[in-house]
Amino acid sequence: MSTATDPAARRYLASAPPDLIWQSWPLLDGAPWSWSVLPGLGAVGWIVSATTGHASFGILAACALALALWRWFVPARYEIGPSGVNHRVLGWRSRLRWSDIRHIEVRSRGVLLFRNGDRSHFSALSAIYLPCASHRDVVLRLMEKYLDIDGQ
Repeated sequence: MSTATDPAARRYLASAPPDLIWQSWPLLDGAPWSWSVLPGLGAVGWIVSATTGHASFGILAACALALALWRWFVPARYEIGPSGVNHRVLGWRSRLRWSDIRHIEVRSRGVLLFRNGDRSHFSALSAIYLPCASHRDVVLRLMEKYLDIDGQ
């Protein structure tokens, strides 16, 4: 019987401890160069204000950019285990089962996990990025273990 339909296997996978847990906070992990995003927000606001002649447009532009970069400012927790990859940020939890991963891309500072086989630029919008520069080798070994791949 397959593990996807076997209730005992599903209970085991749900209760099994994760192999790796780590936290990522881009603003602090990439310090000091990552702090340049803060004066960058101010610069965007100032440029928009100077260009339009309205301070409110500059404030709106800086706020819109800060909202687009919200993941930069908050810590995220990642877990890799038998059931898949768990991602938790601001109390919101997302789980990506191993069977749902169709493609991975290894990047210099992390791994991008795709839910579909489509390799277009738009498919990256629904992918999960695992920032794991400090323990990249461990993450890649776990990917090989659970996805049965050879250095994809």
